[in-house]
Amino acid sequence: QDAKTYSFKGEADLGWLAGGVYQYDGNGTLATIDMDYQASKDHGTFRLYRPKDSE
Repeated sequence: QDAKTYSFKGEADLGWLAGGVYQYDGNGTLATIDMDYQASKDHGTFRLYRPKDSE
């Protein structure tokens, strides 16, 4: 499995109804994505994991 890590950082304006401007910072591989995000009234961590193949 590829162990290369990808990093990303940025911001997106999701509009007033969705919370406005969000800043995010994270990294990922082919198996996982971890990202922290923050807006004026919201913040948290977003994590995705690829399920292991079943045999």
